[in-house]
Amino acid sequence: MSVSCGRLMKIEKYGICAKGKLTRDLMSKVTFLVPSMRIVYHPSKGRVPEWHQERKVFLFGDEFPSGFLTTMKSVEVVDLTKPVAPKECTIESLMPFQQRVVEEAVRYQSALIVSATSTGKTYMIAGLCSVFRDYKVLCVSHRERIVVQTYNKLREWFSGVGIRTGQKKRRGRIMVSTFQSLAASRYDVVLVDEAHHVAAPSYLRKLLGTRASRWSGFTGTPTGRSDRLDKVIKLVFMNNVVNAASYQEGMKIKLVCPVDFCMIKYVGRYTIPGSKERDIGWIYKKRIMTDPQRNELLEMLITELSSRGVIVVFLGRVEHADLMSKRIPGSFVVDYRTPAKVREQVSRLTQGVIFTSKLLEEGIDNKHIQVIINSAPVRSCISVLQRLGRGIRYQEGKRLLFCDIWDQHPLVLKSQGKSRYDIYVSTGLGEVCVV
Repeated sequence: MSVSCGRLMKIEKYGICAKGKLTRDLMSKVTFLVPSMRIVYHPSKGRVPEWHQERKVFLFGDEFPSGFLTTMKSVEVVDLTKPVAPKECTIESLMPFQQRVVEEAVRYQSALIVSATSTGKTYMIAGLCSVFRDYKVLCVSHRERIVVQTYNKLREWFSGVGIRTGQKKRRGRIMVSTFQSLAASRYDVVLVDEAHHVAAPSYLRKLLGTRASRWSGFTGTPTGRSDRLDKVIKLVFMNNVVNAASYQEGMKIKLVCPVDFCMIKYVGRYTIPGSKERDIGWIYKKRIMTDPQRNELLEMLITELSSRGVIVVFLGRVEHADLMSKRIPGSFVVDYRTPAKVREQVSRLTQGVIFTSKLLEEGIDNKHIQVIINSAPVRSCISVLQRLGRGIRYQEGKRLLFCDIWDQHPLVLKSQGKSRYDIYVSTGLGEVCVV
């Protein structure tokens, strides 16, 4: 049996196995049509049973069905992927480590670039666009703000840059698009921002529709955690990982500022029913959000640190952000309801308080953030590092203060706080003080 495919990868479960053709051909050899019963709707009779045929697999142990091996002598896979040859990068503003990353990434058909936040991801994207300047390139992200920022930056180096979001549409050889607005079109190279989102099958299926020959993903999340990101590395990026710069290296080359971490232990006086002890959503809404002592602690922190510059406070719910903003006059709440003009105003803010949930984890660009307070229960390494990344852009003499309210009750919140502590220590950006 000869099978031609455009991009051979691995598991049909993720929708990435030779676009399904190889799997379909194989399944036709190891499955049988068998009669079965199903319920259908009849206009006059209502729900009635009927016989139909469906394919079922009969594999007993490690043995194939009788006659399969005699029929299936061999499988020949013919790769019809369009060849994409890289050229030399012509962007002179790249730092040596960024140039190294570009050169190393183009050696692979697919590669995941791991780089700490604020170490020049957009410059590396520009370097790859320069290397593949004779081909159609797609840069995709799931946030419109990131798309607009990337689009504006790429226009400084290239003329044929297009954009596709819910509100903007412009064609170009280099297309910067949100995942939601991605149109069905062919590309030669795909660059995926925040590549951990590729773990979602719907995200991946859309990207596979581009029939791209080259894939490069970017993430600031460390690997080796045995979660969905590591599955993506193996299946989508073929286990090719290019390490760009760690937080410590970013500090040495003055891309990232040092951080003072302070974790404040808090023991709530509330009680939680036994059936809700692990229901974090219920605990936050019914206990944490309405805890007067905890809100007073948060308000005191903000008041004491208000003279430092811009303070970003991460909360677990939008309702909590609305509640706290009423206690802090002149503060901003940024969420899904926030108009674009207010977001722009927040980006230019030099003094003040910003309350938000997870919506500012990615895409906010304010160089005056001096203090970040995390008051939301979170364990995800991705979320923690993205929150940290909002304030570590380098400025001469800057030292970010990162405060974290570590709830000690119930145990599930205490465990999450310990996970965050380990993440803070692993960055190497500064000492972690626990009080």
